[in-house]
Amino acid sequence: MEMAGELKPIGPYFKGQVVGYVEQIGFDGAPIDFRTPRIWAALQARPSKEQDAADWLKRANLFAYWPCYVDQVRHSHARGHGHGWRYGRFRPVIPGYLFIAGREGSHADPSSVIRQTPGVIGYMRDASGHPAFLGNDDIEIIRHIEAGMNLPLDPKTAHKFRVGDKVRFCDDLLGRWPPGVVERLADNGRLSIGVAMLGRIVSVIAHPHQIEAM
Repeated sequence: MEMAGELKPIGPYFKGQVVGYVEQIGFDGAPIDFRTPRIWAALQARPSKEQDAADWLKRANLFAYWPCYVDQVRHSHARGHGHGWRYGRFRPVIPGYLFIAGREGSHADPSSVIRQTPGVIGYMRDASGHPAFLGNDDIEIIRHIEAGMNLPLDPKTAHKFRVGDKVRFCDDLLGRWPPGVVERLADNGRLSIGVAMLGRIVSVIAHPHQIEAM
């Protein structure tokens, strides 16, 4: 007889049976929710495979987060016939990365997740080779950047940023992140900002109004 709240292994993971509710679990195999103090491991994904990997992790009830925005793309058939038919396509805010949570203080690493997840090729490590983690405050900054990226923007909006400019993110109110550098100016008005994060330079996509010069 199963007890309420008992965790039973499902492949390499666990599924909670609590009054019909399926719990999400962290990379350490422990049940986790939005109230749980969390740390976040950064998973590296193959180019253009971030969404597939995130969808697989969520179907496995893992507490995963893929920051993305919706880009309006003109359909190729409509372009050839002069029509304005467009559709939404999800784009990564941080190309090549997605995040998976674990309980704060966990010493586990996400190796088992990587072996099971299509499209994931590794995870970020610190100088000693252990998993490099982000805290909830870092993820909240990323969530704010993601929210801003999903607001409409006129691509003709003028800005004075140039490649090589040193900038900071407006959503980083406490100055947790070091200054970033503008890497690329896109035709659609977006910018790619290189930020030192997790022991390397990570590209973050943002609108001009989400950053300020230093």
